[in-house]
Amino acid sequence: MTHFRKLLLKNVVVYLAVALILIVFLLFIQGDINNKATKIIQQRQVLFLKLQSLDSLVALRLQSQEVQPYNSLLDNILPSSDYATDFSKDLASFAKKDKLGFGFVFGDQTPSTAESPGWINFRSALQGSMDNFDDFLKNIEDSRYFVNLSSLDLTKKNGDFEIVVNGKVFLR
Repeated sequence: MTHFRKLLLKNVVVYLAVALILIVFLLFIQGDINNKATKIIQQRQVLFLKLQSLDSLVALRLQSQEVQPYNSLLDNILPSSDYATDFSKDLASFAKKDKLGFGFVFGDQTPSTAESPGWINFRSALQGSMDNFDDFLKNIEDSRYFVNLSSLDLTKKNGDFEIVVNGKVFLR
């Protein structure tokens, strides 16, 4: 081979090697750029979700400030479970006022949760006239307690009635 051919072959091999190295380098850079672009997209999605959450939090705080004056009203609608004994005393007072014989016992208690009020089951036995019993029920209805009467058992005895009431009183 002549010197010119050797030099030409050497130059072509060097140029091809440099071109091959550049192509490998560019492919490596392209892969790295694609990975970083994917990470940027994921981080933008996370940032977008965080911004949405922050917007929701701001809206909830504003709504919380709007309803703040009503919280104490809502808390005072139902009596506290600390006043459960007052319920039995109030019923005894109503029965005495309405001239009814009265017996009372509390049952199971279900504590209140954030979603629903608590309650205490009760059973009351009353003796007297139907008119007096009607007045007694009106007094319960007008009282500060929310009461659900689940059953009334009426028995006529010696011209009067014996009445057994089962129900629950709601408390916070």
